[in-house]
Amino acid sequence: MATKMDRRKFTREEYSKLFPSGTVKTPLEKVKLGAHQFEKLKMKHREKLLGAMKQTLEDPVVILEEVRDGAVSHIYIKSFFNKADNETTNVITVVVDIRGTPIAISTGERRKEQIEAKIKTAGNPLYIRGDGSPTHGTGGTPEGKPPLPGSTPTGAGSTDFYSADTLLSSNSLKSSSPNG
Repeated sequence: MATKMDRRKFTREEYSKLFPSGTVKTPLEKVKLGAHQFEKLKMKHREKLLGAMKQTLEDPVVILEEVRDGAVSHIYIKSFFNKADNETTNVITVVVDIRGTPIAISTGERRKEQIEAKIKTAGNPLYIRGDGSPTHGTGGTPEGKPPLPGSTPTGAGSTDFYSADTLLSSNSLKSSSPNG
């Protein structure tokens, strides 16, 4: 479900309040924050994502596995809806395994098309927030694909995530479905 983004002052004190132990418990794993995540947010002009970083890790809509050059990473995705300007912001956090420890190395915004491309190229989702069952892969489309951030919300003014009907009509999912 698209939710309201936690907007915080971008200060070291706020960062320490959000991540007092330097770790976040996610639905999949306990993630350690990279040593310079605070500085990286500032350097890349992503200060507004301070609160969203924690929200994305703690309560993602989907977690994908991505393999690049033999290295595996987990891509945490969450969408935020701002009623004031009727705008959706998609946020991803990339988590890599460094010597057996999952470490968050990057958080940023992504366009709907970028999220769709990640979903198409990823293997089976590791986690989809859905019906509350303990198994992974619940709550997505019949093809096992997660809801697409930035798709048409269900119902006028709805902050719920996006409908299965919208997903099934998406060209990006049709081309990647087993029957399509």
